[in-house]
Amino acid sequence: MLFRSALTSSFPLPSLSVLDVGQGDGILLRPQGNALLLEDTGPPGKHGIEAPVCRSLERLGIGELDDVLLSHFDLDHRGGLSSLLARHRLRGALWFREEDLSAKNHEAVLAEAERAGVPVRFLNEVNTPEGLLCRLAPFRDGNDSSPLCRAELDRKSTRLNSSHT
Repeated sequence: MLFRSALTSSFPLPSLSVLDVGQGDGILLRPQGNALLLEDTGPPGKHGIEAPVCRSLERLGIGELDDVLLSHFDLDHRGGLSSLLARHRLRGALWFREEDLSAKNHEAVLAEAERAGVPVRFLNEVNTPEGLLCRLAPFRDGNDSSPLCRAELDRKSTRLNSSHT
């Protein structure tokens, strides 16, 4: 069942919200322009309950997203993808580094995208979701492999990376 909301257009422009997803990350970003991007989906839901990222988006009145960027394939960053794609329309693509295809969990991510009919795009320093500039980390997996991205929000630059401190 898809969550629909007429409130999506009232979400303030430009903005950044760190969602309450428990362990892991979910960062909702609307940079200059109208694209609505979610970086990471947090962990999966437990005991038949949808993932925390879905509840957070629904509290904000968000029913549709333009793009989802997975920083890496650890469960606390991609575990909510199944619930998210089942409940929220994704108008754009699912983005991640091509190197993540070597991660042990890549088959699950690809299966979820295919099941939802969502195209996959490979993130690199030239191809990024709208409003982001990204640099790729030299590492193959885990938190250290996450891309470092920057977004312009109301003439201020914001570093967007859920795994680097």
